[in-house]
Amino acid sequence: MTQIHPPPSKPERDARHKLRDTSMANAFGARSSGHMLLVAIILVTTLSLMMAMAMQPLATAGQRLKEQELMYRGQHMADGIRRFYLKFGRFPFSLEEMVEQEPRFVRKVYTDPMTEDGEWELVYLTSSDMSSVKNLNRAAVRLMEVGTKELDEPKEESEDQPFQSVFRIQNQQITGIRSKSDEEGLLVYQDSQIYSDWLFSALPQPETTLEDAVNQLLDRQNKTR
Repeated sequence: MTQIHPPPSKPERDARHKLRDTSMANAFGARSSGHMLLVAIILVTTLSLMMAMAMQPLATAGQRLKEQELMYRGQHMADGIRRFYLKFGRFPFSLEEMVEQEPRFVRKVYTDPMTEDGEWELVYLTSSDMSSVKNLNRAAVRLMEVGTKELDEPKEESEDQPFQSVFRIQNQQITGIRSKSDEEGLLVYQDSQIYSDWLFSALPQPETTLEDAVNQLLDRQNKTR
């Protein structure tokens, strides 16, 4: 015989309806909270990407300015070293020596803008620079012969040894500088983007012709006026 259950009473029906409504409300609230969290994550991610894209051109512009400053400082220091040599017949023993003279050979001893400590890697005179020093002397003399004087008149020496006396000096003589930073930059200079490869030297390259050496001296002279 089938057992027949009596219909639920009104309090029981009300309790069931309340439980069902509460369950539906909880489920809807959970879905709503999850949706809001997803929207917040998307907004934060989008804003972060937009800020990164906006900052990238600023960082690139800042790096280019530092590279231009590196070239200016390096070339200015190399010009000072060259003028020092043409004045005294030797290269400076320290960078500070160029500002200890009157008038100064450089405005000030600039630091390396690519490193935190600002220290340059110093390039010293070696026996392999003999042909470069010879070209520098000849170029300076040629400028005088054509009536265009370099910043300082080169020291006169004998025809047999017009440049070799500088190699008899025992102290280390600075002929140039380079950055200590091994970072890769944006600008290609001297066929390299590595800052430490950029040499700023008072000496012309050994393979430089006399005409090119004269033109380089004249160009540097005009830029320092």
